[in-house]
Amino acid sequence: MKMIKSVARWAGAGGNGDGWRPAAAHDPGDVEGAVIDGLSSVSVACGDLHERRLALGLGLDEVIDRCPCDPETIEWVDEGDVATPVEALAYFAAAVGLRLEVRVSPA
Repeated sequence: MKMIKSVARWAGAGGNGDGWRPAAAHDPGDVEGAVIDGLSSVSVACGDLHERRLALGLGLDEVIDRCPCDPETIEWVDEGDVATPVEALAYFAAAVGLRLEVRVSPA
């Protein structure tokens, strides 16, 4: 049975040193497991963005000023809310000098 592995990349920050955070492989029928893994990747990415903001010495208000998204949504990204819209993640990443890339690939 073919397994699918999701991979999320945050350019400039990575779990294994090269920017890629590989997710666990899942049976294609294990939708719940794949969703949980994907949400975990989003949570890790939100944490990376929060840490980048702190490393740059930026206040959350400064990031909000750089993003055309609803301020509450940007606060959700900074707090690690996994239900954050991808668009907000991309804007937050750009506001702290990073680029959001998401990739799904075969295991």
